[in-house]
Amino acid sequence: MRTYMLFFTAVLLLGTAAQATQPYSEQFSAKFKTAVDNAMSQPTADDRTKLLMEAMRRGTDSEVFFVFPLLFPRRVIDAAQNAHVCVAEISSSINNGKAYLAATPAEREDFPHTQAKKIRSDTDRLIMCLDQYYANGQLRLPS
Repeated sequence: MRTYMLFFTAVLLLGTAAQATQPYSEQFSAKFKTAVDNAMSQPTADDRTKLLMEAMRRGTDSEVFFVFPLLFPRRVIDAAQNAHVCVAEISSSINNGKAYLAATPAEREDFPHTQAKKIRSDTDRLIMCLDQYYANGQLRLPS
């Protein structure tokens, strides 16, 4: 869990050189924010997944990488891990954060781009895995 917190702290505070100079909310285009908000507001898992996957496809490499803690806040990740669901998918996404933290500052700047294929794949897999546990707009994990 400590790595999880370090990853999200780094994502929120470090970012790339250009992103670090802007407020976090400005790291995302209005179009991306609207697409994600629309997807997250869907009550059915199928609609939510479809629209969220479309938002990720249309997002930039940086948007897809840095949106992780907003899409999957700690309470969601903790609940999923405690329920023993999506463990491999969560681990893959958190490992992207570990790799980001292990990179040099110069490598961090390009990290979302150089690792885009893996990050996008891991994000897609996590979205699809967790969204199967949504019903009526609520995350319902097995107990």
